[in-house]
Amino acid sequence: MTAYLYCAVPFLALVVDTFIGDPRSRFHPVVLIGKAISFWESVFFRPRVGAKKTIYDGVFLVIAVLLSVALPVYIILFILAEIHYTAYIIGCIFILYITITPHALARDAKKIYRCLADRNLPEARRQLSWIVGRDTA
Repeated sequence: MTAYLYCAVPFLALVVDTFIGDPRSRFHPVVLIGKAISFWESVFFRPRVGAKKTIYDGVFLVIAVLLSVALPVYIILFILAEIHYTAYIIGCIFILYITITPHALARDAKKIYRCLADRNLPEARRQLSWIVGRDTA
């Protein structure tokens, strides 16, 4: 039975996303992950006199981002598992639901497409900023 529940987690997360959608918030986990990436980029890629960016900077950036995201998720799921198995499964579904966001991505992509079809590049760039954390200019 346990294996079936694990297999059901992604499906149930998609079902929740389909019916509830994804709220926009500056505290959304995907936004926070983007902020973590920006923070670690500023740490590992800050301008240094006479120094070149190296592959090691990129490796350390990836490790730092993965640890700063995976560690809190692991702690949350560990606590939920200690409370009850059902709480753990619900936590897994919720965490996956708030990180995959296909409903919101499709919604925003359609808005960008409409702007591009209308040749409204400034508005398309503004709408694109909801999907990416980079400068869309």
